[in-house]
Amino acid sequence: MKKTILCIGILVFILLVNIGIGSASDLSIRTCKQTCKEVNKETTDACKADYLLCRESCLNSTCKKNCIKEYSICRKNSVENYRNCQKLCNPPKLPLTCLNGTYDLGDKFPLGCEICECKKNGKVVCKRDSFCNKNTSITEERCRIGGGLYYEFCNGPYFDIVCFSQKFCFCNGDKSYTCPRDYECMTDFIAPNRRVHTIPGWKDLLGNPLGNIGVCVQNN
Repeated sequence: MKKTILCIGILVFILLVNIGIGSASDLSIRTCKQTCKEVNKETTDACKADYLLCRESCLNSTCKKNCIKEYSICRKNSVENYRNCQKLCNPPKLPLTCLNGTYDLGDKFPLGCEICECKKNGKVVCKRDSFCNKNTSITEERCRIGGGLYYEFCNGPYFDIVCFSQKFCFCNGDKSYTCPRDYECMTDFIAPNRRVHTIPGWKDLLGNPLGNIGVCVQNN
């Protein structure tokens, strides 16, 4: 009977490993739990069959007591395996944090040139920020004193110039504009003006090209 108990334990252990992987949907959960019941019935029947065979071969009370003891152990293992099987059928709880608990669900945080968000499945979803999470705020006076051009993004042909409402401190370009102290010129940016189906290049309101301009951003 001990050999049978050991074989049943190994069989159930292998089953637990197999059904414990990927049981996420409702259908797979029901299928998993039904499989647990079927295996539990088989192990229970095996325990009873071995017990009866053990009793039939006994010639004294000591032997019968050992049969009862082994049957009790067999049933205990069967019940324990069934409970563990049922637990493994339930899908694992999705994490409520990201990056090992650094951020809570729904938190948004800067990461290099991106803005990231902690999603409910524990994954971090990122999107590039237009100015790499740098501060572009500056007064018109400080921009001009520092040698910059305080202007908005405008593009299009001279008769159809369209501008973005917000103004920035431009640097570089055809006239080599500069940034004030504690600012740097960023040329790798995503302009807020999304008008793309027009003549390329940034212009002023008169249609004059500004060249390869950058935006003044505060140093970290």
